[in-house]
Amino acid sequence: MLKKIEVGALAANCYILSCDKTKETVIIDPGGDYPLIKKELERGDFQIKYILATHCHFDHIGAVGEVKREYSADFLIHKLDEGILKRAASSAKKWGISISLPPSPDDYLIDGQILRFGQVKLKIMHSPGHSPGSVCFYDAKKIFTGDTLFLGSVGRWDFPGGSLKDLAKSVKKILSLNENLKVYPGHGPETTIEKEKRNNYFIKYYSQ
Repeated sequence: MLKKIEVGALAANCYILSCDKTKETVIIDPGGDYPLIKKELERGDFQIKYILATHCHFDHIGAVGEVKREYSADFLIHKLDEGILKRAASSAKKWGISISLPPSPDDYLIDGQILRFGQVKLKIMHSPGHSPGSVCFYDAKKIFTGDTLFLGSVGRWDFPGGSLKDLAKSVKKILSLNENLKVYPGHGPETTIEKEKRNNYFIKYYSQ
């Protein structure tokens, strides 16, 4: 099962992905609005195994503390975003947004790693550029791109730790995957790699 919930003041996409057989589940980018996330989780007998962050900007990890307190799942990030995680609450205040202090990660995600829950396997792709520790999660049918690739656009690189050069390389890596992959971004509607190759205004420049 895959469920998308739009959360937080910046309308981030939180994804709940579970194994249909075992009900083991991961929550990707619980950025806020914990009551909405909890309401969806209470609809089924989900066994929360991991809380995953595509990156650690506050709008993607704002509800991690609440989810972890409720479900005691392991919180996983890429190590290069640990500094951003520690500054997340203070960064949110600059936007006039209050979030609970996020917990320290239980472990770190590594490029090429296979994450297993139930019968589901997600591969980790380190995709820096929007942030140093941005990652994507993908399998044979879909990819969760965080703020690296959107429908018709790409992520910003002008935040602290961002890099246009790294973002260009990351987008090129994503575009090298199967064109039929459905893209689930950190904000906005879904797309496919094939559609972005044809229609994304930025792709011609970034994929050089």
